[in-house]
Amino acid sequence: MTLALVVITSGLALFLFGHWPIRRLMRRSGDPRVAIVSWLIALAAAPGMLIGGTAILLLPGHAGLTGLARSAGGCLIHLANEVTPTREEVTGLVGLLLLVVGTVRIVVVAAQFTRRRRQQLDHHRFLVALASRPETNRPDGRPIHLLDHRRPMAYSVGGAGGLVVVSRGLQDALTPGAFAAAIAHEQAHLKGHHHLLLAAVDILAAAIPIAPLLRHAPHDLRVLVEYAADTEAARRWGATAVRNAVLAVAGSTVPRCALSMAGGPVADRLARLRDPVDQRSTLHRLLRCGVAGATTALGPLLVTATALLVVACPTA
Repeated sequence: MTLALVVITSGLALFLFGHWPIRRLMRRSGDPRVAIVSWLIALAAAPGMLIGGTAILLLPGHAGLTGLARSAGGCLIHLANEVTPTREEVTGLVGLLLLVVGTVRIVVVAAQFTRRRRQQLDHHRFLVALASRPETNRPDGRPIHLLDHRRPMAYSVGGAGGLVVVSRGLQDALTPGAFAAAIAHEQAHLKGHHHLLLAAVDILAAAIPIAPLLRHAPHDLRVLVEYAADTEAARRWGATAVRNAVLAVAGSTVPRCALSMAGGPVADRLARLRDPVDQRSTLHRLLRCGVAGATTALGPLLVTATALLVVACPTA
């Protein structure tokens, strides 16, 4: 019971308070991908811990975990013995029922969301095909759709293949480098599968809005993917070019199914682009992401286990 208690409590703690340390990381980290990884790990670890804890409760004969507690120091033995197997089974079945209800809720919401989103994407792709002119002879080899519209705008649409849509007004308002930076920003959204990521967290937030972690994830990740796309574009074309592109499209409106160059907190994005672009190696970035992910997943387990030890162990 003790191990199950630690795992389930850790999962609940992530659902309730997991967004707090990640938001601190968002403010401190210069690489938005580190915070994105932390969010994804938290969103996977929280339900994973609940599922794992419930499975432990339902495993036959897992009362032998008392021996594990004894080998760890003996402080938690009486906690493990206080709960009878019958109560463990009832608790596990209640947890399993809640997990099934939550899963069914997510599946229903996902089906509704996916059907509605597919209709929006199909409709918008049809309109773009009518109103735009595809440009395929670009230096990077990636086609874009050019709208004959005087208002500066740039956005990307996810789904099969993905679309990058820019306006003639944006092309006329920017230098070639800044225009290329705007396109690189939108291509970074497609390359990073940001549309799919945000669709998934939107589904989770709509299905289980009572969990603060899920409730805050859509907003924070929308901010982070804009930071990440800015960073990727700045590495290729320079921060000044990206800043000029952001200023040119600020205030423009795009379809709800799209990610726009004008998205996110524009003032914060411009402030971040004043700092030097992080040019550290890929290995260094992977190590930082790995450390952040491991801390997000293991931190709640360590804190919960320590708290139980403090409560259970008699003071000298």
